[in-house]
Amino acid sequence: AIATFEQLLGRADVPPDLRKRLQSWVVALQELQPQGFTGEALPRARTLIEAGQRRNRFPADQLGLVHFVVASSLLHRYVDAQAATTQALGEAYYLLGVAEAYISRTSWIAETPFFLEVAIRLDPPSPMAAQAYDLLNAYILPSYTGSSGVHLPQEVQEYLEGLRRLRQGS
Repeated sequence: AIATFEQLLGRADVPPDLRKRLQSWVVALQELQPQGFTGEALPRARTLIEAGQRRNRFPADQLGLVHFVVASSLLHRYVDAQAATTQALGEAYYLLGVAEAYISRTSWIAETPFFLEVAIRLDPPSPMAAQAYDLLNAYILPSYTGSSGVHLPQEVQEYLEGLRRLRQGS
């Protein structure tokens, strides 16, 4: 990936914004590549996501993309291993939802809601599930807003309400 990005950086026709992203990604890959897997998956993924968030200048920025992709890869392997407690799996799915919210550029086939729902269902009373529910709402609601306000379809309202009740134990 580094060689490909550097090849693109050598082109004169690369727009300035893309050039800035490519430079950030090359630096991130160079920083992360020699580290490999260091430490436990959840703390490492948390650190990577926080580093990606710090790199981004605004929520939709892509300067931190490499960190989110590496965190997602690490978390997918962690979840696949299924050698964790329910609470730890809930956190892993929450972190997958956070990472995917930064990675995905479309809501057409988004994995973010799935990951966040799984986090809520795995450990409903946990603080992590509360964060997952808040992020899920923040992720879904803008899809149904416009100049005339929020028009949330009944099935989406019921879906969110069902998860809210599950969180509250009713």
